[in-house]
Amino acid sequence: MEKKLLHKKPPQRKSLTPRKKSAKKKVMIVDDDNELRKEVNTLIMLQGYKTFVFSSGIKALKMVQRIKPDIILLDIKMEGMDGFEVVEELRHFPDVSAIPVIFMSAFYTGKEHSILMNFFGVKARLVKPFNPLELLEKIDLVLKDRESLKQNSINN
Repeated sequence: MEKKLLHKKPPQRKSLTPRKKSAKKKVMIVDDDNELRKEVNTLIMLQGYKTFVFSSGIKALKMVQRIKPDIILLDIKMEGMDGFEVVEELRHFPDVSAIPVIFMSAFYTGKEHSILMNFFGVKARLVKPFNPLELLEKIDLVLKDRESLKQNSINN
């Protein structure tokens, strides 16, 4: 059975044209699905982001302080340590606790899961399978929000 990122929902973003401002942004991709990791990694690299790919939350946590990504794309349902546990562990380290996280899941799609994600400070979520353009839109939105927060803290 072949998995695909494509989803029927029409995207808001018009094209997959790389954006110059994303050239130096670092994206950590954490998912136990090898095919999805490869597809997301390729898509994001083509947009000019620097990517770091991990097959488990445990492996990602070992490297997150060294990499200090600008954003983390995180699967929820993984062996060993699920996405909620990863986010909880991230919050224990001040230098990486503010990194925004986008959850990716085919299982956690209900309203009650949204409430739980908000409680853990997850900035956005994508329901698998998702449209590649939707992924890029979410990344752009979350990074833009993060930059706005940084500017506000500098100005205040």
